[in-house]
Amino acid sequence: MEKPMAECFYCGQDEKLTRAHLFQQRFRDLMGTGDEITRLGSSSHASSGIDRAIEHEGDIRNSVVTALCGDCNNNWMQGIEVAAAPAFATIVRDHGLPQPQELLRLAHWATVVAALASQLHVRIEIPVAMRREIRRAPGQPDFYATYFVWTSEHLDSVTTSFFRVAAKNPDSDLPVGWYHFLHVGPMVAISCTPQLYGRVARVLRDAGVDAVLGCLGDTVLYVPREFGAAMQELRFPSHDVVQELGWSMLGSGRSYTVAKNQLKLLDLSGGLVFADTDLSFDFEGMLFDFRQLPGSNASSVA
Repeated sequence: MEKPMAECFYCGQDEKLTRAHLFQQRFRDLMGTGDEITRLGSSSHASSGIDRAIEHEGDIRNSVVTALCGDCNNNWMQGIEVAAAPAFATIVRDHGLPQPQELLRLAHWATVVAALASQLHVRIEIPVAMRREIRRAPGQPDFYATYFVWTSEHLDSVTTSFFRVAAKNPDSDLPVGWYHFLHVGPMVAISCTPQLYGRVARVLRDAGVDAVLGCLGDTVLYVPREFGAAMQELRFPSHDVVQELGWSMLGSGRSYTVAKNQLKLLDLSGGLVFADTDLSFDFEGMLFDFRQLPGSNASSVA
């Protein structure tokens, strides 16, 4: 049977598309086997925010998408997976903290997987410019961010949530943004686009979540002032608390209805919109370039 011809999700080449696992085998081997839930959210300019959320149960560990050309799937993405696997194993096996450069490689992988996860549902559309930007970058693109949150429990399953948000003004420089939550083992990896990385940091800070390390772009680490104390004192949130923080970025007052196909649809008739326009966060004194870390002494680049 001939493979379908279409535009590759990442590079845009008109090539035969291949089936790509969202999670490569070495990652699947480290993931739990419990019940899994996948959540997807989408937005429209009309609502100026999230107007639809979809939740379904299924084993996302084995999810595949037919969206990548052979080169992107077998060469480019495989290289990213190989580079990220050691840090992923260190965290999921509770073997401590990866080295900064390893953590940044894991952040790159998380961003690539997050964008590709949008292909699990036809209603979630990532702008072409963002896909090409991710493909061209040697690591996590500038101003994209991934935050790794340590939790109080080891999740024996995998849960993902994907949210796409639209700017109030569709003609803005960054009309569409998204953030993705990946819950696995003791961590939650939160990947997000440039217009949202400050907001994610602020939501975590305001909730008192200090057991978090952030990777901004391909070289910069975000280390909260209380990170060391939080890790030593085991001040970790639960997976559910972190997931609720993801929803809190969108508002409150949500309710679910169940469609005929058993998908749970989020009813936003109560006015759940991306209304808070303050996307800023003061990172002063908490950003470090990993290339300037002589041993345990960090050189601030804030």
